Amino acid sequence: MASDARSKRPQSLFRSAAEVGLLAIAFALSSYVGADLRHESTLSLVWPAGGVALAGLLLFGRRAWPGILIGGFLVRDSDAVTGLASVGVHVGQTLAPLTAASLLKAFRFDNRMNRVRDVLQLVFVGGGASVINAAIGTTVVVVAGIVPSGEWVEFGLTWWVSDAMGVILIAPLLITWRAGSRPAIRWHGVRRAELLFVLLATAVVSPLVFRSDLPLLFLTFPLLVWAALRIGQVGVSAVNIVVAGIAVGATLTAHGPFSHLSYTTSLIVLEAFIASIATTSLLLGAAVATARGLSDDNERLHAEIRRQLVEVRASRARIVQAAEAERRRIERDLHDGAQQRLTSLSCAIGLAQAQLGADSNAALQATLVRASRELSAAHSELRELARGIHPPVLVQGGIRAAVESLAEQCPVPVDVTVPARRYPALLEATAYFVVCEALTNVAKHARATTAHVDIDQVDGRLIVQVVDDGVGGVDVRDGTGLTGLADRVSALEGQLQIDSLRGSGTRIRAELPCG
Repeated sequence: MASDARSKRPQSLFRSAAEVGLLAIAFALSSYVGADLRHESTLSLVWPAGGVALAGLLLFGRRAWPGILIGGFLVRDSDAVTGLASVGVHVGQTLAPLTAASLLKAFRFDNRMNRVRDVLQLVFVGGGASVINAAIGTTVVVVAGIVPSGEWVEFGLTWWVSDAMGVILIAPLLITWRAGSRPAIRWHGVRRAELLFVLLATAVVSPLVFRSDLPLLFLTFPLLVWAALRIGQVGVSAVNIVVAGIAVGATLTAHGPFSHLSYTTSLIVLEAFIASIATTSLLLGAAVATARGLSDDNERLHAEIRRQLVEVRASRARIVQAAEAERRRIERDLHDGAQQRLTSLSCAIGLAQAQLGADSNAALQATLVRASRELSAAHSELRELARGIHPPVLVQGGIRAAVESLAEQCPVPVDVTVPARRYPALLEATAYFVVCEALTNVAKHARATTAHVDIDQVDGRLIVQVVDDGVGGVDVRDGTGLTGLADRVSALEGQLQIDSLRGSGTRIRAELPCG
């Protein structure tokens, strides 16, 4: 274990050094790009290095902060900013993104920026922390006499806006690209071609907008919306950079809708436009990503519920089949066991009566007679119990014979229309008990003069219907018989319908799948 720790330590140091070096190079290169975006002052309209610095700390960790300081010293300072003033500027450039990264980590910022809160945190925390850089840098150059003290506020505000624009534009592209947004937008195939097409369209439309004096800025909005709806935050960030880059370039060359304004006004309008489109499109992309995530979660939950429902239905069907098999077993045991023993006992009592003479004990004779009667009654009750559990006629003759037997035993005249064909045993048993329970209610409660049983197969479903002309008013909540019947039908994925208006009779209809 100790040797593994020692071997990993050089690797960690090498990785940290590589990250610091990469951040230093990226910061230096982006600083040179920012230097080319100066407009009538020593400050850039957009300072990309601010976004690179924050993205580097979010991706590599705050331990990479020396890269920002080193990268700053790699850039050749202007002749005006030298010595201690240069050091103060570089310290401000390092302290601002380090503070922003620390706050974002404390706020649990997600680099994918798929939540609205993440976008707002980047804008307000990342852009707001740029005040530190602007305050330190402006104070240094004012104290050094490079900028007049009367211009401290205007110069500091310009510095802050420039740095904040770099954070809002550059940081989202770098952190979302590295955070795994490419798989999220299905980087292979159609989505990659779609992103390239949107970037190409933006590169074509934006110069037409910003090279014209007409107020056509709204033509860039559909491209940003398209990227937010279809591609994701990587696409939104890339389109924002293209639009902002073309807008800044047109303004620097005195073209576009901002060129006729004064320096201060054009700067304010340009920066407000860039900040608006960048923030709005990122918020829209986050909202779409959140909605898509909720939709995916909802679909997964639906799939899981459907899977569980299939399992429950299969389990319920197995339970019903097991219960039906158990009823058959009990019926066989009663018929072959208890009933046979009672029959043998009845024969034995009859033999005992025959063996007693006429002059035998009268009390004993009477006792045997009573025992024979009780035994006969017990035998009959046991036979009825076995028939109720699972009637043998259903097994032997099928549903038609079983229903006709029920109709014969019912005290109310019953018309029967049942096909002669056979169905699966579980299906026949369920249909039988529907008819049995319905005719039992007819005999006990309906006060009907006639009833009709109709069973037919329609479109792959077995329709069982029992109708009477009784008083009606049946309520399933009044007893457990119909409730249990509904559960039995439901267990086979069937439906039970009961129509029983008071004074209009009762109709019980069950639909059972017979596939």
